[in-house]
Amino acid sequence: MTVTEIRWEHIYLHVKIQDDHPEDYDYRIDDLLGHAYPVEYAQGELCINIMNIPSVEVLPRGKWYLLAENRSGSGVTPLQIVPDCGYQLENLDKVYRYGAGTWAYVVTMRVCDGTAYDRTEVWKRQRKIPENGQKKTPAHNEDVKGPGGNAQDSLYFYIQTDYFRQKNSDGRHHPVREARTIQEVLKGLAADAARALLNGIYQILAAGSHRDGKHILLMSEMRVMNGGNLAALDERLRERGLDQEYHISYSFSKTLEGTVLGSMKNWLRLIRLTARQDFIFVDDYVPIFQTIQLRKETKLIQLWHAGVGFKAVGYARFGRDGSPHPRGTCHRRYDYVVVGAKGLVPVYEEVFGVPREKILPLGLPRMDQYLNGERSEVFRREFYQSHPKLRSRKLILFAPTYRGTGQRDAYYPWDKIDFNAVYEMCGETYVFALKMHPFVRDLPEIPESMRDRVLTFSAEDNINDLFYVTEILITDFSSNIYEFSLQNKPMIFYAFDKDYYQLIRGVHRRLEEFAPGKICETFDEVVRAIGAEDFEQEKRERFIRDSFEVEEGRAGDRIIDRIILGHS
Repeated sequence: MTVTEIRWEHIYLHVKIQDDHPEDYDYRIDDLLGHAYPVEYAQGELCINIMNIPSVEVLPRGKWYLLAENRSGSGVTPLQIVPDCGYQLENLDKVYRYGAGTWAYVVTMRVCDGTAYDRTEVWKRQRKIPENGQKKTPAHNEDVKGPGGNAQDSLYFYIQTDYFRQKNSDGRHHPVREARTIQEVLKGLAADAARALLNGIYQILAAGSHRDGKHILLMSEMRVMNGGNLAALDERLRERGLDQEYHISYSFSKTLEGTVLGSMKNWLRLIRLTARQDFIFVDDYVPIFQTIQLRKETKLIQLWHAGVGFKAVGYARFGRDGSPHPRGTCHRRYDYVVVGAKGLVPVYEEVFGVPREKILPLGLPRMDQYLNGERSEVFRREFYQSHPKLRSRKLILFAPTYRGTGQRDAYYPWDKIDFNAVYEMCGETYVFALKMHPFVRDLPEIPESMRDRVLTFSAEDNINDLFYVTEILITDFSSNIYEFSLQNKPMIFYAFDKDYYQLIRGVHRRLEEFAPGKICETFDEVVRAIGAEDFEQEKRERFIRDSFEVEEGRAGDRIIDRIILGHS
């Protein structure tokens, strides 16, 4: 049973459903916590009076799911939603103001997966147990595996209602004032105290530091190695001899993976280091700059590690779970954001929430030497010396992004890869190589009988270097398409969970609108596309035009000249 269309008529919410026998069910709206209200069904639609359910009451605050119960007693079914309808939900959110504008009742509509049902004891009790004693599994959640799941065919509709009161606020992040529970108040008080202490220490140290415009810091709070854009910029600074004129410092750590005490110790070290800097270059999310307010003389420059991709980050996720605060985020603190091309300025204006004039299309330093023929030839020679059996084969590189919510639970559903079909497809022409996202630790065991055609590259292998010897890239929502597109080689986007990923995880550009290659939703389609050499390569030209400037190879110099040396 699926939701195919949703529309508002004042305070009435009309939900069109599709099923072979919808008249055989009773419908209700249910919070899965023990509260449920019947919903009227007529002529293929459910009609919900949002202001009169329950009787003479507004729909209470909470998450509400639409359920259908078969009158024959065979079980309760949650209503799924078709993807086309799911993509329209954000346009249906409602804000009802009342009390002279002091209060608002907010109705939002979202998509979830089956884990929302499995987490609730009430829903589990609603499942019917047949006479044989085995639980009857609802159609919604047979293959969900952990948070986020991989039930890519299971998309469900729910309504979230809430009350908001207008507060006298300057719009800044005020954890205590915004708290809703005693626990949040205590947490907010502790956060405010820590923030005031750390920022006070920074301001004292910064005021006492000698400023000569000659201090540069390259840093990351997300990784322990200097790489990518930061390494390329550092290399170019040294090639120009600027390390003799400027004092270059480095700080690389994984702050968010440590303990609270460890993070505080690391931040105290960082505060001392940042207090004397004139230029700070970062390439990822930097939470310390949500805590300290840098002096105006210090310029914070973001060299984002991903050229461009699909996954929604920063303010492209605004309004979703985990989205940044409207003002209390480090993204708002950037003095400059460097991107690869003018066509990407609107993308990162959305992501970071900074004015367009702060976004500089100077190019990415790591791309300066990427197409260097000598460099690529050196890698090819060394690669084939290490893998002589691959010299006569064409390499297919399988490099998707992870599934899950983050580093702690990242995985890839290996049952979505038919390795027997891979082996047959390769024949004597191809080799199929896995290069997984560094977060994915659980790799498949390749049988000995397949290792002449199927292999795995390690986390230490640089994926951009591997592109030099790759004939076909198979990926999905990863940003690795940015570099690979310049190889002018085929790409396949294997997105078995395309609608699930885009509706649940969220993207700022949809695959079907932006992918510079063929999209396949089943592995059989991938195999057929390779066999027929059907790659839809014409899509790549527009992607390259939007993602890169004509003049490549001098991004490091442009950044140095414009930002550090102050040349126009």
